[in-house]
Amino acid sequence: MRTIWVKLSKFAAMTLLIMQLVVPTQGMAESLSDPAKLNQPSAAAMVLDGLVVRPVMLGVTVLGTALFIVTSPFSLLGGNAEDAADELMIKPAKMTFIRCLGCSTLERKYEVVEQKTEE
Repeated sequence: MRTIWVKLSKFAAMTLLIMQLVVPTQGMAESLSDPAKLNQPSAAAMVLDGLVVRPVMLGVTVLGTALFIVTSPFSLLGGNAEDAADELMIKPAKMTFIRCLGCSTLERKYEVVEQKTEE
């Protein structure tokens, strides 16, 4: 009787693992098929972004800035100071502060605003 429960629990664990791998890919395929949904993050993505990704990216920005300052003499001698600044400071800062909450692209979310015309 105990071996049945062991086999059943292994089967349930494998089923859950497979579902965790398959279900997100189906959701991603659906969102990629509709371009309007690409820049509309879900509430879960916003929470995860606000609680985990933004603090991590802030740390990456601070560490990248420190690394750029330490390595800037070598970057200046090598002629790639702009590339180093872009990769170590600017891109992480944009991912931290400019990107919309929950978005995966490095853009702000713009909305179309209608202007009233006076007649």
